[in-house]
Amino acid sequence: LAQLEKTIKAVESVVTRLPEEKHKLIVLKYWTRPQPLNDVGISMELNCSLSTFYEWKNGILKLIAIELGLI
Repeated sequence: LAQLEKTIKAVESVVTRLPEEKHKLIVLKYWTRPQPLNDVGISMELNCSLSTFYEWKNGILKLIAIELGLI
């Protein structure tokens, strides 16, 4: 339970500091259910290339890992 709380706090900490377009990425990729869009659709919704989408997503996940002390 303590680890789950730590993870939630790390995600909240990172997500609240994100610029609007990266926050929207998180909402569309992870928090929208059922998921009507694949990665290409999400990148189109964000008006960015697929490579930019992956760069943003990987950067966000890295920030969460750093916040958790994993890297």
